[in-house]
Amino acid sequence: MFLNKTAKLSFWLLALIMLTFLLFSLVPGKSYLDKSFGVNGKQVTNLSDGKDVGYSLAIQSDNKIIAAGWTTNHKQYYALKKMNVSKALNGTGGGNRSFDASFTNVSNSSFSGTDLVDQGYGFFPVSIVKGKRYRVTVTLNTSTGDSTAQNIITSNGTDFVNNHAQLIVNSPISGFYDFVALTHAKYIGFGTIYMSGELRLDVTNFRVEEIKTLVNESIGLLSDNGSRTYLQTDFAIVRYNIDGSLDTSFNENGIVKTDIGPGNDQVFSVVVQNDGKIVTVGVSTDKNKDVAVVRYLENGKLDTSFGANGIVVTKVGLSDDYGYSVALQKDSKIIVAGHTYNGSNFDLVLIRYNSYGLLDPLFGENGIVTTAISLGDNLACCVLIQRNGKILIVGTAKKNNNNYFSIRRYEVDGNVDVSYGDNGYVLTNGMDSNDSRVTSAVLQQDGKLLVVGYNNNEYIIARYLPNGDLDNNFGEFGVTKTKVSIARGQANGVALQSDGKIIVVGKSLQLKTGMDITLVRYNSNGTLDADFSVDGILTTDINLSYDVSNSIVIQKDGKAVVVGYTENSSIDFTILRFDMK
Repeated sequence: MFLNKTAKLSFWLLALIMLTFLLFSLVPGKSYLDKSFGVNGKQVTNLSDGKDVGYSLAIQSDNKIIAAGWTTNHKQYYALKKMNVSKALNGTGGGNRSFDASFTNVSNSSFSGTDLVDQGYGFFPVSIVKGKRYRVTVTLNTSTGDSTAQNIITSNGTDFVNNHAQLIVNSPISGFYDFVALTHAKYIGFGTIYMSGELRLDVTNFRVEEIKTLVNESIGLLSDNGSRTYLQTDFAIVRYNIDGSLDTSFNENGIVKTDIGPGNDQVFSVVVQNDGKIVTVGVSTDKNKDVAVVRYLENGKLDTSFGANGIVVTKVGLSDDYGYSVALQKDSKIIVAGHTYNGSNFDLVLIRYNSYGLLDPLFGENGIVTTAISLGDNLACCVLIQRNGKILIVGTAKKNNNNYFSIRRYEVDGNVDVSYGDNGYVLTNGMDSNDSRVTSAVLQQDGKLLVVGYNNNEYIIARYLPNGDLDNNFGEFGVTKTKVSIARGQANGVALQSDGKIIVVGKSLQLKTGMDITLVRYNSNGTLDADFSVDGILTTDINLSYDVSNSIVIQKDGKAVVVGYTENSSIDFTILRFDMK
């Protein structure tokens, strides 16, 4: 009897402990996913059968959510047959010139391994997408010494110089399109090539409006039919309603995909103008990577008043150029920050466009400013505009094989502001690993600057005074570090609550659930907020997969919206909303 009573007592004691633990875990004030958003606070959007990544966020004035990133596009590459032709010209002088030559028809179906072997000239793949505008480019061989080969005249009478020619073809579904070029050229053709006085393109199988070559990029042997499919990425914009559902008034299905170059196109930053237009910034890849800016109307259509049909591609240097962040000035001019490769390492680049997408000649050198803080790589992550109009570029600078927090301030006209920090820049040694990076930044209402990065599985925040000095009232001498998991902790974004608390988002590796979306909340002095989740850290798993958050914004009601991606059978856009009250 005594043992029975003891067992009962033990049972009820254990039940009381479990109930207490359960009630403790549900104490009001803890932060959880907002169940009124998407499916239990999460919305996973599949845009393609490839890789769909959400990278940046913006909130419209009507509280609809804009998520930007990239999506996979299947692009077909075709072999371009090259022929070494040397025939006499018909006629003399500046008139149209054509070849007096006849060749056997060469079609894709007749391409063989032998035909496609690189014979010292390299291959020129071409990206073909049905229903788009295509451009044909022919490159001449001037090694013959024939000076006339410097000039090409197309059948529409337009001259193209500098040793290449381009013919824009606006075609119906099928037909032949003439291209007249000079002798001593190595010819590039697509499809069935007819050489009887003119180079003609047979496009009977699909609509051709532009054929764009990827010059000097060898892709090796293709399949017997002369084509191969490659996975490339395009700009992707998704608009969500307040409840997390897709906004079907935005491009009819809530999703916009924009193919800019023949290679990978990726969005890294998005902002909404006061008139509702959406500006995205990233990279577009042709032979090299270039800064790409695309503006959309509020309904998701490309804004044809901006650049070339809504798109501006800017080459800064002779190699790769990246656009990573965008900000709007009060006069509606667009500021883009990124970095450009100088042949040895990366330099910071700052670009200003007017409201029509033209480079602003009153800013820097024809709208562009390039600067270096250190002798190593200088990588930008963010651009911010202070209330006085001065411009901050925040990023990572490599110095003596270590990565540093870096800040550079510019005057409104693009000149370096030498009154800031050390002759215009600030370096903070808070990272001792090559696997470290500054990823985000935000300005407080009092003008102080918060900069976020990661290093050795730690989230790092540094706070700076308006003059560039570290704020000693924040963290430890201006810097706070937080170990978030067993491994691979990476901070990617930061946002400020109205009460001054700071939220940092990213990813971290968890023992049971793998890579998870990770939020950390800090008090305004840099200490962890013990009232938020468990010791200030909240991890969220989507489906026991690889989950990453890249950006965060705070709604007017204080709820936090996070965007990133989840990887399971595919990699999909993922957006979540948290109730932070």
